[in-house]
Amino acid sequence: MNCTNLITLNLRINNFRGDLSAYNFSTLHNLHSIDLGNNNFTGSFPLTLTSCMFLTAIRLSRNKIEEQISSTILALVSLSYLSITNNNLSNITGAIRILMGCKNLRMLLCKNFFHEAIPDENQITISSYAFQNLVVLGIGDCEIKGQIPTWLGKLKKLLVLDLGSNQITGPIPGWLGNMPNLFYIDLSYNSISGEFPKEFCGLPALALQEAKNRADGNQLQLPLFVPETKCALYNQQYNKLFSLPPAIYLRNNGLNGSIPIEIGNVMFLHVLDLSLNNFSGEIPDQIFQLTKLEGLDFSENNLHGEIPLSLVDLHFLSSFSVANNDLQGQYHQEVSFIRFQAPALKGIQDCVVILCRDTIHVILFIQELMCGIGQMNHQTTSFIMALLLELFWIHHWICRWDALSPS
Repeated sequence: MNCTNLITLNLRINNFRGDLSAYNFSTLHNLHSIDLGNNNFTGSFPLTLTSCMFLTAIRLSRNKIEEQISSTILALVSLSYLSITNNNLSNITGAIRILMGCKNLRMLLCKNFFHEAIPDENQITISSYAFQNLVVLGIGDCEIKGQIPTWLGKLKKLLVLDLGSNQITGPIPGWLGNMPNLFYIDLSYNSISGEFPKEFCGLPALALQEAKNRADGNQLQLPLFVPETKCALYNQQYNKLFSLPPAIYLRNNGLNGSIPIEIGNVMFLHVLDLSLNNFSGEIPDQIFQLTKLEGLDFSENNLHGEIPLSLVDLHFLSSFSVANNDLQGQYHQEVSFIRFQAPALKGIQDCVVILCRDTIHVILFIQELMCGIGQMNHQTTSFIMALLLELFWIHHWICRWDALSPS
């Protein structure tokens, strides 16, 4: 490679192959960003990349790279973004020990190290500068074992933590709720036990200050991809970190006990997924103080009682499930749901209509607005007006039926 003035190299999502360690990148003196993700490269981490002293962003995800992370990566003093997910790298303890020395590293995505044990402080030495600038840590979907390591509590700038789809055991430590900037936590699909920690309900970025005021509003060097969840039914790409919805994902664990009433304190939360656990008791009415909620999933638990009527105050809610619990009561006499999809209409992917005795609440998930494209087109506007007219008559006949029904 003789393109000495090359600053950005993006070959992502192709079918390139070959031994990546055999390529000579040392002549790319001005290279700042390299994206080779979603190809079929083999070999080990290319050591010649460490000659690119201005390199700030590397994505080698979804290839077939093997062996271990080398300490030569520490030569990249400006490195701030590293994604090596979905490869065949090994030795998570050695990798974390080395990468802690990358003083400017802000984004670390390393879905590898399958079935290894995540190291704790008795296995690695935590210095005062270890991961001092890290804001995103993703070690999800690699079946790593162990408990949530205590050294995470020292990452004071951490905004996003993804440890989902592993074999993590033990309780959720209370100190995780004291991290000053954390606003996105994914611990789903593990074997975590114990109760929902009340400390979570005091996360500063969710309870005291809106997360986007804490997250860096600058453009990411490379996009961040988040896979689909039950509350977000499609893959999403984020070019700015503050666009990531503040969320707590605890789906599919062994958590038990009641949902604490203090949950109403995390007023800036957008997604809460506690499904597929063993939570019991009633749904606390305080949950509906979270007026910014877009996704709420309590399905597959042991909850009982009634769904609080204050659900109708969650005007941004686009995904809601309490399926497979032991909920009872006459809630359907007060609130009825109409849920449908309108895939033919650009802009509307999902619609939930809540019909009450005195009001009609229409909750629309509008892709155009979410993406900041602009105002709705004429076809979408006309559809919504027709929908509201139809709902008016549905609401009218519901009220008449109630009036004619014997008390």
